Amino acid sequence: MDLVVASPTAFAAAAINVVFDFIPLLTDSNSKVNLLALQTASNFVPVLHATLEPVLAEMMPAVMQSLGSKNGGIRTAASSLVSAIFHSIELTVLAAPLASAVLKATSVSNEAVLSHLIALVAAPEPTAKACKAMQKHVVKIAAKLHQDQRLRSHTSALWRALHDTLGESIFTHSAVKGKLDGEIR
Repeated sequence: MDLVVASPTAFAAAAINVVFDFIPLLTDSNSKVNLLALQTASNFVPVLHATLEPVLAEMMPAVMQSLGSKNGGIRTAASSLVSAIFHSIELTVLAAPLASAVLKATSVSNEAVLSHLIALVAAPEPTAKACKAMQKHVVKIAAKLHQDQRLRSHTSALWRALHDTLGESIFTHSAVKGKLDGEIR
């Protein structure tokens, strides 16, 4: 572990292969295995953060599935992993895999991610690249979440954060234009 912390880039290539093989454990049918995998991932995500980009497209749907678990321990561990992911990985890297996962996830899973997403969007002084990722992916996520009756009242904070960051440009996105324009203004 000390070697990984000291030089994560040297370990990264080998780690990605291990993480690819590890991802199925995040949704293992054995709750003890699932729980331990989620807790372990919560520990390695902050260390490997930027090097996880190749596996995020597979990791995010697995984490979202665990967020919807009926097992409270698994839900809590998945929530901790989501927190680690959102705090460790830049929006520009996270936006596309997150958008894909949210579009396929349940209301329960999406609700658990919403507060993290609002905090990420509301981060002070986003880069031009982060704004582009928000415009392309996060507006689409907000539109998807807004369609869910259970989440509609919660999405207003996300729309506000997006508007504060991106301004009127959120209304030009194809997911909003003509469909949600009147509802979110």
